[in-house]
Amino acid sequence: MASAAETTMPIPKDSSLEEEKQQRIYLSPVEQTMLTTLHTRAMDASSPNPILNDIYARDILSRLDEIPPPPTNLLPSNPLYANYSAARAKQLDKWCLDYLLSIFTSTSTSTSSEKGEEEEEVEEITVLHLACGLDMRYKRVLESPSLLPLLQPPPPLLPPQPQQQQQTQTPDGKGKGRKRIKVNWIDIDKPDVISLRRRLLITPPSQEGEKEGEKYKYKYKYTLLPINLTNPDTSWIEKHISISIPQTNPNPKTKTKTKPTRKLIIIAEGLFPYLSPAESKLLLNKLISANDDTGILLMDTVGTLLTRFQRLMPLYKKTGVKMQWGVDNGQEVAEAHGKLRFVEAVTMGDLVPGGSMPPAFGAWTPFFKGLSGWKTYGQVLRLEF
Repeated sequence: MASAAETTMPIPKDSSLEEEKQQRIYLSPVEQTMLTTLHTRAMDASSPNPILNDIYARDILSRLDEIPPPPTNLLPSNPLYANYSAARAKQLDKWCLDYLLSIFTSTSTSTSSEKGEEEEEVEEITVLHLACGLDMRYKRVLESPSLLPLLQPPPPLLPPQPQQQQQTQTPDGKGKGRKRIKVNWIDIDKPDVISLRRRLLITPPSQEGEKEGEKYKYKYKYTLLPINLTNPDTSWIEKHISISIPQTNPNPKTKTKTKPTRKLIIIAEGLFPYLSPAESKLLLNKLISANDDTGILLMDTVGTLLTRFQRLMPLYKKTGVKMQWGVDNGQEVAEAHGKLRFVEAVTMGDLVPGGSMPPAFGAWTPFFKGLSGWKTYGQVLRLEF
């Protein structure tokens, strides 16, 4: 990894530490690229016809007194970069949202037991957002108009009345059960990045609590994890995603018991291109091997054309940023674990308006456009496990 560079980031104006003019945080050149993402998404949100319309990115920028001019020109002014960043994020958001909606709208298959105990199917969904940076994806996805109403805590189970029980029974004597869905969203990044995120962003509550004397439940659980994903110590995986959901004993009042199932969503944007192929596949293998969950992997890639000729890219020239894993075929990612199955790849050329890609190679861009590797310049992948 390149040596760390010092970046001065101001405190948000509404911070309790406003009297302190600035705090210093150390970001590596790769970590500084999250400023590029923030900048380009704010550009998109301010454009007449936004693609992603990430108002959160624009809000984060407004909280800063200024963004220091990066020593490496990481803030491009060409709107094609904003289109690229916004279209990539929008596709990953869509896949994640579609998957969550499919779970919420699926029909519960729970049945009543022979003893007349109603089974409650508990679906626990864990979303691992790797290298989250300053991205507010959890807000865009979980609080989208189509999903947020479904996240309302369900009403308490009531003891079935004799007449109601008669109506819910099927010809074979089995009744219908309920489905309760719990969503755990975990944003993960390096400690310095998480420290910056905590100072700039309002973190939602993460557990049940008391408010004005009334017990209330949040619509989803949110966790920030300061983790170096390439660190050999992976005990955090067992702690946060290898958690079994025990089948509970029947509630004496409601006569219900839980039937637990789990699913896992892994999202990584702007991470794996900067790791080596070995580091990337090892991390994916550990995440998927840690439990028996089924789920999806959503990620972006750059092609081998970019990793081979990145020295010609003005955006990263003389920055210390190095892209290491070039992927032209999503099947290569599936090789990380036997459970992974490559499902779909969408090229960025098919996502951005008019297929107009950023001039990543500067004056050399027209030449590279004529090469076969240009098609896989950038892709977003969807895999299942």
